[in-house]
Amino acid sequence: MIIFRLSLTFVLCSRLFDNENVTCDDSHMWLCPFSPKERNRIMITLNVSKKLHGLRIWNYNKSSDDTYRGVKRLHVQLNDKIISPKRGFLIRRAPGHCYFDFVQEIVFAHAKTQPENTQHK
Repeated sequence: MIIFRLSLTFVLCSRLFDNENVTCDDSHMWLCPFSPKERNRIMITLNVSKKLHGLRIWNYNKSSDDTYRGVKRLHVQLNDKIISPKRGFLIRRAPGHCYFDFVQEIVFAHAKTQPENTQHK
């Protein structure tokens, strides 16, 4: 189950995992509201125990003019441990076309864990 939280609102985000990754079709993308005062959160709950080695990210790619709307920095928390760098993982902009697979892989093996109470500022 994938849930997005903005303030106290929860929304199901099935587009994040619809297996249509290399595309410019925004019906297979997800764009959340942006507020500089609030952090957007995506919570992923797995029904069974799995070992996770990383994430594969395809950033927002509707067009070359819209690629600035994608994720800039990503903070990752896994099992109550923060595994991203203090400033978050830096996420590349998408190319604005789909002539090649523009996936970005984030490997958790290189990440140092921090207790949850040391929140990123």
